[in-house]
Amino acid sequence: MIAQWIQRRMERAGKSRSDDCHLSGAYQRTMLYGGAALLTFAIFVAIAITINARVDRFIDDQRYLFSDQRNTVQAGVQLAESRLREIVMQHEARRVWGGNAPVTAAQVSMYANRLGLNNGVTIADSDLVASKYTLAASNVDFFRTHAPYVISLLNTVSPTPVIRANADGIEKGNFVYDGTEQIFAFHPAFEADAALESKPPAMVQVLAQQEVAEVRKEIARHAGGVVWTTPHTSTFSGERVVQYATAIEQGQKRLAVVGYSIRLTDFRALFMQNQPPLAGFYLLSQDGADVLMGAPSENQLAASATTKLFDMPPAGAPEISIARSGGTFVMAQRIRGPEWIAVYAFDWPAIVVGLREELGVVALTAGAVLALLWTFVRIFDKTILIPMQRKIRRVYESEAFNRTVVDTAPIGLCVLDAHTGDIVMKNVIAGEILGRTSNGAGTFYGEVLKLCGSRSHRTKWSQGEIQRDEIVIGVHEGKTIAVGATFVETRYDERDVVLCGITDATQAREMQTLLTNAKRDAEMANDAKSMFLAAMSHEIRTPLHAALGNLELLSLQPLTPGQNALVETIGKSFGTLRRLLNDILDFSKIEAGELRLEPAPFDPLELAETCSLAIYPSLASRAIGLRLIADEAKVPRVKTDSMRLQQIIMNLLDNASKFTLRGEISLAMTVRRERGDHAHLEIRVSDTGIGISPEDLGRLFKPFTQAGKATAHRFGGTGLGLTLCRRLAELMGGSIQATSTEGVGSTFEVLIPVTVIPRAAEPTQTNTVARANTYVLDCSDDVWRASITSQLKNWGLHVVESATAREIENAVLVIARAGGVDSEELMRIRSAAPYSSPRVVLISETYPSAPECRDNVIRVTSLSRPALRHALTMACDDASQKPVHHNTEIALAPAHRARFLIVEDDEVARTLISTQLGILGFHNVDCVADATDAIHHCRQHEYRLILSDLNLPDMRGTELLNQLRRGGVITPVILVSASAPFVSASDQTVDGFCAIVEKPLSLKQLRALLIKQGLTDETAPAAVDLDIPFTPLAPGLWKTFARNWPEDCAVVTRSLNAGNLQAAARRLHKIKGALQMLGAPTLAQLTDQAEKAAKREDADMAASLWETASSRIKTDLRRLDKVDTSLNAC
Repeated sequence: MIAQWIQRRMERAGKSRSDDCHLSGAYQRTMLYGGAALLTFAIFVAIAITINARVDRFIDDQRYLFSDQRNTVQAGVQLAESRLREIVMQHEARRVWGGNAPVTAAQVSMYANRLGLNNGVTIADSDLVASKYTLAASNVDFFRTHAPYVISLLNTVSPTPVIRANADGIEKGNFVYDGTEQIFAFHPAFEADAALESKPPAMVQVLAQQEVAEVRKEIARHAGGVVWTTPHTSTFSGERVVQYATAIEQGQKRLAVVGYSIRLTDFRALFMQNQPPLAGFYLLSQDGADVLMGAPSENQLAASATTKLFDMPPAGAPEISIARSGGTFVMAQRIRGPEWIAVYAFDWPAIVVGLREELGVVALTAGAVLALLWTFVRIFDKTILIPMQRKIRRVYESEAFNRTVVDTAPIGLCVLDAHTGDIVMKNVIAGEILGRTSNGAGTFYGEVLKLCGSRSHRTKWSQGEIQRDEIVIGVHEGKTIAVGATFVETRYDERDVVLCGITDATQAREMQTLLTNAKRDAEMANDAKSMFLAAMSHEIRTPLHAALGNLELLSLQPLTPGQNALVETIGKSFGTLRRLLNDILDFSKIEAGELRLEPAPFDPLELAETCSLAIYPSLASRAIGLRLIADEAKVPRVKTDSMRLQQIIMNLLDNASKFTLRGEISLAMTVRRERGDHAHLEIRVSDTGIGISPEDLGRLFKPFTQAGKATAHRFGGTGLGLTLCRRLAELMGGSIQATSTEGVGSTFEVLIPVTVIPRAAEPTQTNTVARANTYVLDCSDDVWRASITSQLKNWGLHVVESATAREIENAVLVIARAGGVDSEELMRIRSAAPYSSPRVVLISETYPSAPECRDNVIRVTSLSRPALRHALTMACDDASQKPVHHNTEIALAPAHRARFLIVEDDEVARTLISTQLGILGFHNVDCVADATDAIHHCRQHEYRLILSDLNLPDMRGTELLNQLRRGGVITPVILVSASAPFVSASDQTVDGFCAIVEKPLSLKQLRALLIKQGLTDETAPAAVDLDIPFTPLAPGLWKTFARNWPEDCAVVTRSLNAGNLQAAARRLHKIKGALQMLGAPTLAQLTDQAEKAAKREDADMAASLWETASSRIKTDLRRLDKVDTSLNAC
């Protein structure tokens, strides 16, 4: 605020004194330093107020300390008095009720004789009292008649712990004497005995009376209650003591007096207990003559305060009296009962020591604030005030310079008042341009002000934008004169102005008119193209999807082999048409900037396998090989747009398939790790096709371009595929490159930036290592062999490549061949194998997706990791020699009475789990298809275990669990789902399940779950070998699947055709679970990919994957001869 005020003063002074354009600065500096001094004074005042408040609080704290010490002494006094009254009351109660120990005449006579023999002094032993007392009585006859009451009183007093030494070894003296003051008893016994020994009886009587003389005075002065004496010297010990006592009376007659003696040296230990000593605190007697506790002589403050005591308030006054004398503060208050005075004294040095930390903080803070303040003042003076004077001069010089610039500018410049329209300044060129017509200047200025007042221009000006426009100022020689105006609102000379730049825009306007018309025509053509593409998307996709759906239904009818071939050919043609349509639409979206990426975590290897399985059927018909080369250990889960990446891979594979007439195509994938979780996904597609010439490589990725007219005429195509790949790769932040040798083949390399996602722990798999010590790999291709070796080792398998290793016992021979193994080589392998049971696995892209055992050899595709793992498991378990299809009778385990409930909407899964439970001896099993029936059954029956799917028709398995728990059903629930590996990572509502397992369950896994739930004994013998995986290929299960297949197939097809992707995803999830239960992992994986595509609303990809999956399911059903006549109805 001060700086702004100074600046305004200087500006006004600068205008009024523009001839010298500067100020001396004395006034501004005076204001600056005067304000700083005033602020410094205010800081010191605040410091003084703060310190005063802290001193007051310190005094209050000392008051609390003093009150605590005083209250401790008061509590000790009250405790002593209450114990004394308790003793008296106890004795009187015993006397009234006859509870005192009887004193025999013989005892009295014996002690009377002792008194007579010892000049009236003797020691009372344990036959009379609990602790030794000195008895003094000069009149023996009086003792004989009055001693019983005194002795009975001693019986009550002597056992009390108050006369015993306490934990610190401190002892109080005790005395008792009768009402006539002729019989005395003192404790400690030997102290009194030593003082009275060898004294004549008369002297004994006098000394005993002198010992209690102060007590007698106080009792005479105060009627009733406990009395306290002033400090005096003990007749027996010669020490300074204080005594307190009480009289026992009956009516007006005094029976006896009981009291105690306290040495002044024991006061702190007795009355302060464990309280730490407080410097300056001490205790004075009633008259202030004696110091009972504390040592004022050791404390100069206390000593001086003692001499300055003021009139004390009466005992028990609630307020503490505080006085100040010079630099000393004194607090005092009386102790009720003995009327002692508690005193506490402290001075200013004590206050400073007590507040040293807080005062230090205040001093440091104030010093820092003052240092910052004056540092700021000095900096402000040097950096603001002094430079401000220089700026004033520069402003004046800048004003003169600006006017010179305006006058010499090569374009017209003028400045208008934004409110009045007055011309503030203009140059010669502006006058010449606006003077070409008679009223050009007036017209121009009026239009500019009109534009400035419009709402649209005001909005743009508020955002700081410079506006441009054309203004027609009239007609000259039959030609319209247009002026180009560039204007912006600004401030000049303390007012709002409009700065205008003026140019002659007549020719530019004519050219702009031509360009505007051309742009309008181009936009209309582009709009027509967009409308055409939208119409084509709707009009072509609708009949195309209908044709594909009906073609799918036709393929389910009973057809001849020739008809099946025609149907498959038509389906492939429609698929090609659909991909072509998708490429055109995606290219148009990219051109229009409407294509958006949707990054999500996924498994690149799973995507590569899906693409490979989708493209291979078209390659197999032309005897072209396909290899997938990837190392699972080097390809983690990543995050990017998997759908667009799949589109790139499929386009590259389609392109390679089109131009490859013989040989093979390879798809390689790896991840280049960088810092942190950043990486690049590298995809390489190589083929042995016709290749590309160097001149054609340069225009390979241009739209609608192919490698030569002859190639385009021979192979066809639109030339959009590779262009779309490049545009998608660049949209994802990556790149694509191509290398090729004509007549040899081509390689396309895609590099996409990705984010690495830690790979989740895989579901528990069958442990093949335990069944085979060594896996012998025979592969002639070095790259492929290295990829397979790394994959097997990543699964924890021991792999060797030596040919001699084939003779190793308990080994599995793994042979990888592009195109498969011919019969001659197979015969050689079988004859060389030393095993009684076959342990050979053949890997090739030509083999089926589900492991197949023929000719005692297991064949499996090289394009699926789950299929390869399953094949290795079969080889380890000698599955080829243990077919399960013919074994319709399985020995069952002993029956159990436990009742189970299976909640599963898929009939195959229900049948399988029920059969497995029966094998394990559990036959009391209920099966329901939805959660509603499950809740109803739980209300009717009591189950020991519930096995539920996650995705049920009417609700999720998690909601079923919650409803069961709310209904009071506490039966353990096991979640059995095909999505089990991902449930725990994504679903936070599954905590209530006792276990989460993945379909399909092996007998061993199911038995382990039952053992964990306490439903069976781990030592119970099993009727079957549970280490052999339960292969769910029984004819009944396949017939169940086939019976449901027509409905499932029709639901998925109808849902995809109708665009109801969520309904299709739900039915695909059901089919996937059934395929997993049936031991068909590759088919389940294809169905899973179709389900994921449907969930992310990718209708084309879902339809394509479903087309491939359903075709292969039907093929496998027919090949395995597991289909009854119901299949023909699909």
